[in-house]
Amino acid sequence: MKNLLTIFCLAFLTLVFASETFAQRKAVTDKEVTGTFKTADGANIVKIFPVGKGGFDSPGYNLQVEFFASIKLGTDGEARGNTGSLSGFAPIKGDTATFTLAGMEYENCTITMKFVKLGVLKISQKGDCGFINEMITTAGNYKKTSSAKPQFTED
Repeated sequence: MKNLLTIFCLAFLTLVFASETFAQRKAVTDKEVTGTFKTADGANIVKIFPVGKGGFDSPGYNLQVEFFASIKLGTDGEARGNTGSLSGFAPIKGDTATFTLAGMEYENCTITMKFVKLGVLKISQKGDCGFINEMITTAGNYKKTSSAKPQFTED
């Protein structure tokens, strides 16, 4: 009986901690999402700015995003030749925003941005997003490098 109680308690605690670890936050603040995020090697950059509901003729979309992805080559580690960029708007729900190229040539492209904690962004990418080669991806862990409103290529 004592072993059964111990197992039950351990199972309960595991469930409680797991649900908190994987739970989606109800919302993130404008301050948390605004800025420029980079991967540790600096190869990828994402700029994000909240534009409010219905932003820029895109009803229901509320983050303006711009991605720059590259592969660092050569002994100096500079991005050259193998780069790609995307920009547009992404709806956000809770702590997760989803960018798609719906209605465009690469409509199977989905980029999911999860605001893990303050200053940390985890991005996953599914499908072909039209980059020059399949090794270029936006996927990775990003850290905020600037909290200033980013300057977008096409402002």
